[in-house]
Amino acid sequence: MSHCYRSRPGGIFCYVAVLLSVLIGAIGCVSAPSKTAVHLRKGQTHLESKRYDKAISEFKIVLEKEPDNLAAYEGLVSGYEEKGNHKEAIKACRALAELVPGDADVHYKLGGLYCSYAQAQTGTLSSSKVKNILKQGIKEFQKTIELNPSHEPAKEMLRIASGAAPLNPSEPNDKARPHFQKAEQYFAMKQYEKAIEEYERAIELDPKFAPAYLYLGDAYFAKEEYFEAIAWYRKSLEIDPNDARAWRYLGNAYEEDKRLKDALAAYKKSMKLDPGYSPAKQDYERVKRMLTD
Repeated sequence: MSHCYRSRPGGIFCYVAVLLSVLIGAIGCVSAPSKTAVHLRKGQTHLESKRYDKAISEFKIVLEKEPDNLAAYEGLVSGYEEKGNHKEAIKACRALAELVPGDADVHYKLGGLYCSYAQAQTGTLSSSKVKNILKQGIKEFQKTIELNPSHEPAKEMLRIASGAAPLNPSEPNDKARPHFQKAEQYFAMKQYEKAIEEYERAIELDPKFAPAYLYLGDAYFAKEEYFEAIAWYRKSLEIDPNDARAWRYLGNAYEEDKRLKDALAAYKKSMKLDPGYSPAKQDYERVKRMLTD
C-alpha cells in the first residue's frame, strides 16, 4: 500500500478546458457526456488522488450500468491493489481477463497479483495454501508467454515464481516488525518525524526488507523533502528492482523535484515491469505532455 498523497494541480489547462466546453456547448456541437462517462472520470480522478474507496465506488457504478466496461475493471483492479486488498484485486482482474482473454498484459497483471497475494499470506496461511496461490500466478505467467512469446517481464516473473530466484520478503523479521508497525501508525497520524525514526530502526534490524525503505521514502515525500525521498526509493529498488510501484513513486519524487526526464524514465520502467499498472501510465502520459508542450 502506498502512503504518498500527491495532488495534481489543474492550472491554466483546466481553465481553458472549461471555457472550451462552455463555448462548444453554447453552439450545440457536443452533447453532454453520459452518466457512465462521468462516473468513470470521477473514479479515475479519485484513483490518481489516492482516494481509493471513492474510486472503487465510482468504478462499481460504471460496471452496474456497463458490465463489460474495460476501463472500469482496470480502475477497480488498481484501486483494490493500492489498498492492499489482493483477493478483490484478483477477482476484478479475472473478470477483466474473461472479457479480453487474448490480452497478454492482463494475464501478466493477474499473475503478479497472485504472487503479491502469496507473499502477503506467507506466515499467515499454511505453506501448502501459499504454494497453491503461487501456482495460480505461474499459470498466468505461462498464459502470458503463450499469448506473447516475447514478453520478457513475464519470463522473468515466471523464473522467480518457479523458484529459480528467491522472492523478496513481504514481511519484516520478528525484531523489525514492532518498529515497522509503529512507523505505519505514526505515518497514519501524519507524525512523519516519528515515523521516520521507526522506519530507520526497522531497516537497521532487517536491512533486506524493501518496503521499509520504500515507506521511509514516502515519509520524506509527505514532508516535501524530495531529495531524501529519491534516495530512499532508490535504495528500495536496489533490493527489489522489479517493484513497479517503487519505480512509479521514484518518478513522482523526480517530478516534484522538476526532474521531468528522470521522472519519465522511471514511469516507463514501471510500465515495463507491470503493463497493467494504470497509475504509472497516467503519470507517464502527463509528464510526456509536459515535456512536449
